[in-house]
Amino acid sequence: MDAWVRWHEDYDVPGSSLSVRLGLVAGHVARAVESRPAGTVRLVSACAGQGHDVAQALRGHPAAAT
Repeated sequence: MDAWVRWHEDYDVPGSSLSVRLGLVAGHVARAVESRPAGTVRLVSACAGQGHDVAQALRGHPAAAT
């Protein structure tokens, strides 16, 4: 379990490959949500991670309030 936890620590290191990847994925998710018509948006994350990509993409977005 320790290796899994240590591996994820790089998400918090600015400029690390995981941090850059997270920013790119969150950007794609945000653009996909923004391209939807007004109303309820359902988003399913099939990743086995911590959900940071979705959380980052929806932070401050009106769809996140519902």
